[in-house]
Amino acid sequence: MAYSYNYAGKDQKQEGSELPTVFVQLEFTQDRQDIFAGLGIDRVPVIGVSRPSHMHKTHGKIPKSDKWMVGMQDTVEAPMTLEKVSKMLGHHVELQYTIGRILQGNLLIIGVFAIIVMLRNFFREILLHKIVWYSGTALVFIFCIGGTAYNLIHGVPTFKMAQDQNTGVVYVDEYF
Repeated sequence: MAYSYNYAGKDQKQEGSELPTVFVQLEFTQDRQDIFAGLGIDRVPVIGVSRPSHMHKTHGKIPKSDKWMVGMQDTVEAPMTLEKVSKMLGHHVELQYTIGRILQGNLLIIGVFAIIVMLRNFFREILLHKIVWYSGTALVFIFCIGGTAYNLIHGVPTFKMAQDQNTGVVYVDEYF
């Protein structure tokens, strides 16, 4: 997210704005609790987004309206976080990925593909044995029977009956 703001030039002082956008990450440790208390933060994690004019009005504390108290049910992935922060600051910033992040994803895919190609002959030799096919079919059979056993144990009906609204005819509606 900070990279996206930097890429958009929002980390520089803009004409007509008070100050550039600044990102700070504070680790919550015993010796830094007074910093969190001074900012009016009573639990972590929190994303505080505030304009300098708001900070002056509240004497250095982040106003409650500018705090995003992240809960366990909140999604804090980069696109959603960037959208929320941009909305709070009144900016329009597109998400930009670093070259390292792009390479990381691509190298993973290329690496997996390369391993598959290198092991192609090894897998070919294994798949030519009848015992492998027999074992595979046995596993599929056991898996399918396991589903049937689950249905029998839990009393799942084999089919469901329904009645036609117009004619009153009873018919099989669903098979399980």
